[in-house]
Amino acid sequence: MLETSKLRKWLWIIACRWLLSICIFGVATLGTWNLVDYWRSADWIQAVGTIICLEIADYGGSEPSPRWSSRGKLSCTYEYSVNGQSYVGSKIGVETFGESRTRARRYRELKADLAEAKPITVFVDPNAPARSALFRETLSEMYFGPALGLFWLCALMFSGRRNSTRRKVPK
Repeated sequence: MLETSKLRKWLWIIACRWLLSICIFGVATLGTWNLVDYWRSADWIQAVGTIICLEIADYGGSEPSPRWSSRGKLSCTYEYSVNGQSYVGSKIGVETFGESRTRARRYRELKADLAEAKPITVFVDPNAPARSALFRETLSEMYFGPALGLFWLCALMFSGRRNSTRRKVPK
């Protein structure tokens, strides 16, 4: 029978591993979800559109700084047409989660297009033309989550093997 202190230590290690595993697999799921969104948009067609409205909500400054990622929400409304039918869209990137690192750059690009009244490229789902996005690009965090999840899974699989293959020294 295990001593109470060894049992508590063992249970503490198991609980910490489970908690950390849940967090890491949550990050991995979000990253994988973004990759799936990106892959699903591979056959989307390009249409020409115009920006109707571009704004930053909940931002205190006049221009976003490179550290703007945690503050403010970028919203853009645009109009485009597919097969003679006009649509209005508001999705900026094809990814579902984690556009925070690209917000400032995307805002500057869209603001320049709006100021010059340039037409924009809109990526449109040919099966559902009302579904669209302005940017279709891979982001580094799309790969970070799944890679972290695979690394952690391997670490969990092989962490117990070290103790099971160790030779017991006779007393």
